[in-house]
Amino acid sequence: MDEQEALEIVNEAIFQKEKRKLKDIEELIFKGSLQKHTYGKIADNSGYDEQHIKNEGAAFWKILSKVLGEKVGKNNFLGALERRQSPDTTQTQDFHKSNNLEEKINDLVAKVRLNIREIILDNCGTMKVSQPKKKPPKRKN
Repeated sequence: MDEQEALEIVNEAIFQKEKRKLKDIEELIFKGSLQKHTYGKIADNSGYDEQHIKNEGAAFWKILSKVLGEKVGKNNFLGALERRQSPDTTQTQDFHKSNNLEEKINDLVAKVRLNIREIILDNCGTMKVSQPKKKPPKRKN
């Protein structure tokens, strides 16, 4: 699994559970961890304070543990991603297929509505609808 593929799996897993994408700092921590960098090195490369990277890292691993369904950290997350690679890839494809299918259905419904309106106008024209006339009251003989 390459860096981009791992990043896509994590992003999709977080999006499905948390309805958001990775924050920039989470992505820095994730990529740095993939490269086996320490928090100090990640901080040096990014310009953040090391303690800030550690705090954000702890929060990120907690969220990732929640969305992956198992406890993961900086040193053991890759195994969890590899175990979920096939199902997540399938889910990602299904997610995109379902969005595409929903768009196609919405387009089709809009076209059908337009066609029905045109058919009605062509065949019926415009009709004036009025209330029925009231009958005069019956006279008593």
